This record gives sequence, C-alpha cells and structure tokens, in this order.
Amino acid sequence: AVEELNRAGQTGSAGELQAEAALREALIGNLTLANREAEAALNVANSQNQAQYLQSESAIVIAMAGDPAKAMRLADDLERRFPESTKLNCHYLPMIRGAIAMKSGDPAKAIEALGVREGCELGGGTDIRLYRVYLRGQAYLAAHQGFEAAAEFQKISTTPA
Repeated sequence: AVEELNRAGQTGSAGELQAEAALREALIGNLTLANREAEAALNVANSQNQAQYLQSESAIVIAMAGDPAKAMRLADDLERRFPESTKLNCHYLPMIRGAIAMKSGDPAKAIEALGVREGCELGGGTDIRLYRVYLRGQAYLAAHQGFEAAAEFQKISTTPA
C-alpha cells in the first residue's frame, strides 16, 4: 500500500501508513522492521500537522527499538514546535516518554509518564488510546504489578472498536 501511494504521488498518506505500521510492528516486538519503517516515515512529512503525527509515532517506535536519545530529541522538538497540541500533550509525548523509560529499564517512570491525565484518557481516537493503555500495561508488567497490568489489558478487550 505504501509503494502504491508513493507511485500515485501521495507521499503524505504513504508516510502516515508507514508510521502506523511501524508502531504496530514495534508493539508486537518486531523492532528491526519497526525502526526501519519509522525512519522512512520521518522523511515524508508534507505539512505541520503531518509532521507532528509522523514524528510522534516514529519517536515512540525509535524509543522502543533502542535509541532513547534520538526519541527524546524528537519529543523535545515536538514539544517546542507544538506546545498547544492537545493530542501531542495528552497522548504522544506521554507515550514517547513512557517508551523511553521502559527501554531505559525504569518501569516506574514509564507508569508515571503513561498515567491518566485529567481530560486526556478518552480523546485522541481509539488506536492512540489503546496503544497508550497497552504500553501502560507493559510497564506494570515490567514493574511486577500484575493486577494493575491485567486491569489495563482488560480495558483493551472491553473497548468498542
């Protein structure tokens, strides 16, 4: 699909699809492919809104794939350029910071970063909310807090599509 969109000159849509695929691959542990797709997605942003989306999703993947320093640079850049973005502040930045903390071996810091913020948990679209819940569940597992992890994963199975 990405190749077809690129051939049709729709590089922005191709980049979005590539970033989404990279995040899904990272979440299931296919980090080499995820990182490659995230790096490719970073190169195709056509607009500010698209740049925010592609850079955000790519930064999550890059953190999970093992380059937390680069992910932090991307997060800092996003925060500087889009300080008023609700989606960035409610969803993407916490996920980037949570992924960085997890990769750095600090699940308590990840749980804190991925915590529920007033007015944020229900917005942002189903995928982005569920990715955050999933990452929070993983952080609880890493912190040996099984009941809390189960509660997070239960949210996923009971959320309507």
